[in-house]
Amino acid sequence: MGRSKVNLDVPLLGPLLGFIAGIFLARAGCGVPVGIAAIIAAMIFYEFLLRGSSNPVLGYSRRHLHKIWLLTAFIGAGIIVTDFSRPHDLQDSLPDDAEIAIGHVREISSTTNGDRAIVEINAVADSIGRAVPIPPCQIKLYTKALEAGIDDNIIFPLNPVPVENSSASSLAGYAEYMKRHGILYTCRVDDSGIQVSSHNATWRGRLILMRQDIEAFIENCHLQRPTQEFLITILLGDRAYLRPDVKQLFADAGVSHLLALSGMHVSVIAGILLWLLLPLNFVGRYRLRYLLALPLLWFYALITGMNPSTMRAAVMTTCMIIALLTERRNSAWNSLLLSALIILIADTQAISDVGFQLSFICVASLIFFAGPLNPIDHRNHPMLFRLFSAVLVTITATVASWAIISHYFGIIPTTFIPANLIALPLLPAYIVVALVYFILNLAGFRASLLGSVLDTGYDWLLSALNFIRGDRASVIDFTVPALTVVLWLAAILLAAVWLHAFRRKSVLTAALVSAIGALAVIPVYADEMNSPKASIHGGADMPVVQIRTNSASREFIPEANAVTETVLLGRRYVFSDTKAIAHEVAPGCDYLVITRSCLSSIPELTAAYRPKRLVIHTTVPRRRESLIMKQA
Repeated sequence: MGRSKVNLDVPLLGPLLGFIAGIFLARAGCGVPVGIAAIIAAMIFYEFLLRGSSNPVLGYSRRHLHKIWLLTAFIGAGIIVTDFSRPHDLQDSLPDDAEIAIGHVREISSTTNGDRAIVEINAVADSIGRAVPIPPCQIKLYTKALEAGIDDNIIFPLNPVPVENSSASSLAGYAEYMKRHGILYTCRVDDSGIQVSSHNATWRGRLILMRQDIEAFIENCHLQRPTQEFLITILLGDRAYLRPDVKQLFADAGVSHLLALSGMHVSVIAGILLWLLLPLNFVGRYRLRYLLALPLLWFYALITGMNPSTMRAAVMTTCMIIALLTERRNSAWNSLLLSALIILIADTQAISDVGFQLSFICVASLIFFAGPLNPIDHRNHPMLFRLFSAVLVTITATVASWAIISHYFGIIPTTFIPANLIALPLLPAYIVVALVYFILNLAGFRASLLGSVLDTGYDWLLSALNFIRGDRASVIDFTVPALTVVLWLAAILLAAVWLHAFRRKSVLTAALVSAIGALAVIPVYADEMNSPKASIHGGADMPVVQIRTNSASREFIPEANAVTETVLLGRRYVFSDTKAIAHEVAPGCDYLVITRSCLSSIPELTAAYRPKRLVIHTTVPRRRESLIMKQA
């Protein structure tokens, strides 16, 4: 039967919990001195326990106390690592005469309004070019068209603006969100002001170039464009290629996890690597076969960007192979904890990443529930066991993660079971066919038949998902509060404890109470979380006000060369895109939006319209913007 229990008390549970606690303590204000004090206290307690270990009876009775010093030490480590990785405030080390920033591009994203790049600044210079190194800090750079690539070193005019929350933004807590990602300032620069000093400055840049070469190779193959975009997404993890409507289709059907490189994708790649290295078994080098597969697997993870789900899968696969080589039993739960600890040590900000949270929670739910809840004996009914496993995998992962998905993305897909039953079994075979197709193309064979299979297979997948989704009647557009997420995850944890450790009614009762509480608090916050929201976006020439509700969104675009007013969600907006003051517009608006053609001074505008808030559109020239800010 598939009812084997998972040992919850594994060596890495305490260190991981301690490190996570240290991260949150550091975010609450604890610094390096507190972390050092925690580590010293752990060492003192450890020394105390060692002194009693000479007495076997006393040492055995104190064995559980070793978890305390280990937990305390990792709390201190979490505080120190998080404190050192805090985003550096640019203004603290910026010389008075600094006018030019020197740094390298870490990320680039393109929008209809221009390019946005995350740039790590490591030096600044004055007007005559004298450079001064500063502690590395990240800044969000806005420009119309960025000619530089990822990992290029660039030089640009420095005019940092602190990231602030905006009441006109639909994203609450935007400044805190950006701070968690290490960004405190933004900077807007003309294209002509950016110079590329060198290309692909580090090994990361060379890996990105290699990935771009592979993407170009896929684009040059004789496949339909949508198929190429899908294969680039599922093989290389670059979701920028996929059209927004396709992403929405996968999300509505409850199979968006197929687009993120995760355990299934990594296991397919690992299986292909082991199959290619199979000849080593015939010469008695089966250990070498696994040892060669590991660096190749990590090389693949590096090329695809080392996102949390890929890194988690790579670490767990490594643990499995090491256990196989050392002939020791592999613990999937311990491997998952190790991967989470490594990811957080490398980047403490990952704990706020939705990809990390979903990857960890979904895999943990599979470990705790998918196997033990399967009622079929795999030895007597292997096919039926696999069918039930597929259903349980889908149900357990979705039940565990629905609250997080709703909180972050505002949707609850209800047709996830049929969609996953269709997509999950076919995707590994589809990936294998795609890799064979690319290998044959690389060898000079066109393999038109396999290309047709890939094109037809992707078309069928989209048709099936469209049929399952229907007209989105099966999708619930709803956002749950953070309290629901916390209570629901607590219920899942208590259910796992009851199933694998303590079969007590009190534990099961606590799990049920927590789950009921998670659902009960939803109506309390429903109006606040799911009320319509208005946000002002850039637009190419004129502002765009977008009204978002749970089920739809609509936009309002004001008139050009005129003063336009409108009322949206009970708030009055006035858009000034003319040189003259419109005296027929009644004063007392909530938002006054100034665009490029508005040349009136702030005293004139405020006297005429008496706005509560002033919004400067992105088309306003920088000098004009600076003057407006000074007048304001």
